Amino acid sequence: MRPQSPSWTKYLQCNEESPERAAIFFANHRAAIIDIWMIEGTKHSVSLPVKDIVQKSRHLRACQIMVIHTHPSGNPNPSPQDVTMTRLLAARLRQQRQRLTDHIILTHNRYFSFRSNRML
Repeated sequence: MRPQSPSWTKYLQCNEESPERAAIFFANHRAAIIDIWMIEGTKHSVSLPVKDIVQKSRHLRACQIMVIHTHPSGNPNPSPQDVTMTRLLAARLRQQRQRLTDHIILTHNRYFSFRSNRML
């Protein structure tokens, strides 16, 4: 899955003053992006509503979902809430034969990938 829209890259740029932001990418069976849902949070958190993500993916008939969110603090490591949400989302998507391809946390100069760190 290769996100191709430049608008999301600007949206996810972060610095210490930025609020946390997220982009959820929904892709079809050919890994083509069919929708992007962008969510803005506060300086210290962004809500990623698992139920709503699962419903939207079902409505779109997406096969693959990828979550990217920012940590303006500069620390790319996932919080306990990030880990819990990611595991729950992956499990719920599996129930409807969809796949969470990755959850990536971005800072201004580093990132953390759940897939690369074998947490998915």
